Amino acid sequence: MVWNDSLAFCQQGYKSGEKKSTNSELQKLFITQAKKTEERQWLSEVSTHPSAPLPGGDGGGCNH
Repeated sequence: MVWNDSLAFCQQGYKSGEKKSTNSELQKLFITQAKKTEERQWLSEVSTHPSAPLPGGDGGGCNH
C-alpha cells in the first residue's frame, strides 16, 4: 500500500521531470505521514523495517 503510493509518486515525478526524491524523503512522505491517518494508523504497530524497500531499493529513493 505505502510502496504503491511511493511508486506512483516517483513515476509521476519522472514524467514531470521533477528532481529525484531521496529514500528518506519518501519515507517521511509515505510512511510517517501514513501513520498519522486513521486509515493507515495500524502502520505504527508494525516493524519499522520494511520487507520490501521503497522504489529505488538501494536507499537512493526514486530511480529516474
